[in-house]
Amino acid sequence: MAAHLCVVPSNSLPPLNTSIPSLAIAIICVVLTASSPLPVDMGFGSPLPPGEPLILAGNFGELRSNHFHGGLDLKTKGVVGMPLHAVADGYVSRLKVSTYDYGTTLYIDHPNGYTSVYAHLLSFNDDIERFVRSIQKEKESWEIEVYLGKNEINVKKGDVVAISGNSGASRAPHLHFELRETKNQVPVDPLMLGIPVHDEIAPRMYKLLVYPIGDESMARVVYSNGKSISKVSAPAEVVVVGKDNRYRLNYVKEIQGQNKIAFGLEANDFHNGSYNRLGVAIIEVLVNGKTFFSQDIDRVPFTKTRYLNAMIDYEALKQKGKYYYRALLLPGNKLGVYSSAVNNGILQLAPDSIYHVEIHVADRTGNQSVLQFDVRGQDGYHFSESKLGAAGVASIPHDRHSTYETPYIVLDFPKDCFYEPFELQYENTGTSSKGYSDVHLVHHSNTPIHKFYGVAIRTQNIAPKYEGKAVICRSGISEGGVFEDGWMRTRARYFGRFYVDIDTISPMISLYNVYNGKNMARYKSIQVKIGDNLSGIHHYRAYMDGVFVPMQHDYKTGLITWYFDENLGSGEHVLEIVVKDKVGNEARKTVKFNK
Repeated sequence: MAAHLCVVPSNSLPPLNTSIPSLAIAIICVVLTASSPLPVDMGFGSPLPPGEPLILAGNFGELRSNHFHGGLDLKTKGVVGMPLHAVADGYVSRLKVSTYDYGTTLYIDHPNGYTSVYAHLLSFNDDIERFVRSIQKEKESWEIEVYLGKNEINVKKGDVVAISGNSGASRAPHLHFELRETKNQVPVDPLMLGIPVHDEIAPRMYKLLVYPIGDESMARVVYSNGKSISKVSAPAEVVVVGKDNRYRLNYVKEIQGQNKIAFGLEANDFHNGSYNRLGVAIIEVLVNGKTFFSQDIDRVPFTKTRYLNAMIDYEALKQKGKYYYRALLLPGNKLGVYSSAVNNGILQLAPDSIYHVEIHVADRTGNQSVLQFDVRGQDGYHFSESKLGAAGVASIPHDRHSTYETPYIVLDFPKDCFYEPFELQYENTGTSSKGYSDVHLVHHSNTPIHKFYGVAIRTQNIAPKYEGKAVICRSGISEGGVFEDGWMRTRARYFGRFYVDIDTISPMISLYNVYNGKNMARYKSIQVKIGDNLSGIHHYRAYMDGVFVPMQHDYKTGLITWYFDENLGSGEHVLEIVVKDKVGNEARKTVKFNK
């Protein structure tokens, strides 16, 4: 399943014979000629109860914010509480309870070399739940992570191991299910390993993008009515329409280009029984009958998943909120999903030449869709529009360490922080309204950042007693930081508006379903809401009658919840909540209730 990049010189793709009649159109398609290997049955069963169909809310490799989706999101009828089953014999190798990301998560190692992962859980089965509760009380923390060895907790295929939920970063009840290679924890598409999902629906395409690449390049759309649109700094966009999995450009006579161009595509996959838009697994581009570009998102290591931002049109995502696949390899793109990339996906056009290209997109079960259109090489375009953009304060490389420094700010960019070189935009707009530093406008949000980079800002007017309360803010969001010799220092992974602020306000604690003297006999749980105004919550503790209890934190609502257990007797009880933020401000609240 591993992909190896093949880079072919662009001169290996000559244009077609230009004696073709002028009405002929160069066809560009994305066609699937090298399909994904057929699924291998590894003996895995369904994680859902017997008879429940596997309906996808999300598939493997789907484009998400800063990452590829690493598994299958399986629908649980829109509710929490569905029993979940071990997909094969094995042993519980890891248990994790977290406020963020996967939430409550179970990992099972199997003898066949794979690990199954069950995430966003409400809880584990009764035996595992008791084990986890004991560790939480021992550590006095809701959040825990435990690694287990063989034979500590063994399971059989079909055993109920957990209950579905909506914990962590989940936005609606479902099961996030993964299969990983146990030896390296690399996620693999479960549909390649025999997980049964009924799918007879081919991927759908919505828009083609043609990018002019470099200086003296142009992309033009010539419409059927004779009108045309030419682009030199932005992609030319064309709506595509289709029937029976065959697509064409809508009301377009032909695509023209000068010098160098590349292609992008808006597309989604679907499957039977679900309305959700899914990611496209396989895209392949052919030019003049030869493979030009191909990708197959079949496995993505966690160390490479952020390279999604190099695959997509990141600027379009930020400006339009849409994901476009680009058949183009940026210099700093180290994804391993490409099996072929002629000239890194850049097509060199010869004047008055026609290039036939085929594009197919396909899913794991072999359903395919085809787009066909024409591209003709041109010359003589007069470039009146500058392609260089505004001059920057510094040229930032992608493949080596670099810094930008003024008397008031230092930016430290490590090697491989970016996917391609760019001109850094920067402006100091003067002292902030709080007066603790200048305000620094660092570049813009259209440039993706792969690694954390260093930010140091010279401070002003911060009294010694508040030095430990200072943070660096980016567009109103705390990025934390450490005060040192009159400077605040932190790391960031986005550009924006940077300045220094101080946080002297304690976290907020408000009673949600309880108040002093309330009779809670008919309630199953007690809930309290917590939050912080700037630096963020560092940790919280809850004590029932002086004994720690693990209250689950849902950061999406701010609620912490404790479900009453059999050890809580009748009578009066005292709940104490302690919350501390990331700069040490602390809040406490006590409530007495009856049970």
